[in-house]
Amino acid sequence: FKEISNSNGKPVILFPLFIVVSVNGLKDFYEDWKRKKSDDQENNKNTLIYNAKKKTFVKKQWKDILLGDIIKVKENEFFPADCILLNTSEESNCCYIETKSIDGETNLKFKKSNKDILEIVQNKKDKENLVLYDKSTIQCLPPNEYIYQFSGKFIPNGNGNNDNNNEIFLDIDNFILRGCSLKQTAYIYGVVVYVGHDTKIMRNSVSAKEKVSKIEH
Repeated sequence: FKEISNSNGKPVILFPLFIVVSVNGLKDFYEDWKRKKSDDQENNKNTLIYNAKKKTFVKKQWKDILLGDIIKVKENEFFPADCILLNTSEESNCCYIETKSIDGETNLKFKKSNKDILEIVQNKKDKENLVLYDKSTIQCLPPNEYIYQFSGKFIPNGNGNNDNNNEIFLDIDNFILRGCSLKQTAYIYGVVVYVGHDTKIMRNSVSAKEKVSKIEH
């Protein structure tokens, strides 16, 4: 508008504004592309999932993990989901995990499997005899953000009845978070209870907020 313009109505700021908006758009695109690349790299990691029909472990990607899958995590590997510890390579059926990527602590945490769950497997020497676990059921709280809290119960054979004698109670000592890494243990078996955005670490992640100035608003 010539009446209120200092440049007699000529769009002299159009080119500089176009440059600023274009550079800002390219920067945002690059950051989103890097974030997507990081997500794809995370989702396409391989893990071992138990196949009850073949009675062996098959290699699948993290994005294919489903609720209730039995996974095998080896030493120095990261846990792809929140899981309940079933069995380990150690005679004590315990393991050590590192939570550096979650809370920054480098000291190892101690986790153990419930001895009552181990008794379900008839031949304890055969560590991969997991077909009996496949028919069992785990009941626990809905997905929540409380990292240091967990409670649930393991019901053998998935009968789902109210026979309290068959219920095996679980606590935080049997629970392992996604993002932890296995240390000083050859391998562990675990059953997945929270996956994807329902994992506790994802429930605690804050989504990036878009910054908007007062002038833009």
